[in-house]
Amino acid sequence: MGNVIIVYAGRRTLADPGRTARALGRFLDHHRPRLVVGSAAAGTDLLLLEEAGRREVPAHVVLLGDAARFREVSVADLGAEWTGRYDRIVADPSVTLSFVPGTDDGGIGHRAVNDLIVAVAGEAGERVEAVVVQSRDLPGGEVTGHLARSCRERGWPVTELPAC
Repeated sequence: MGNVIIVYAGRRTLADPGRTARALGRFLDHHRPRLVVGSAAAGTDLLLLEEAGRREVPAHVVLLGDAARFREVSVADLGAEWTGRYDRIVADPSVTLSFVPGTDDGGIGHRAVNDLIVAVAGEAGERVEAVVVQSRDLPGGEVTGHLARSCRERGWPVTELPAC
């Protein structure tokens, strides 16, 4: 494994999750991270976590509220396929969970999650890079955009992959 930490975020709804997963896998293969840090919402987050798990890369996952409420609000609304993935990931011993108390109130909670993601990634003093999956054509990218801006403000490279 390399000496880079990867921060990730992206779209929850994807037209072609398999294609997105393959793109994320190629990104991980190229960077060979020692750790990935992000959240675990349905879509991009869970796909990246699965790809990291296949490569035996540990993860630090930050959730808003508790694990059950997060599952209900950020995963279950997109179906059983995603809840199964979420359940496997949060049960994985190579995944460290952290929690930001509260609920999302106008995006404040999600920005607090992003702030903790950035803090966790930066605390080791190692090289950090980010990957975000988004589409300028779809609404709802403000949380992903906030994370990308936070990374750029720290001088961390940000790779943007298109939503598939």
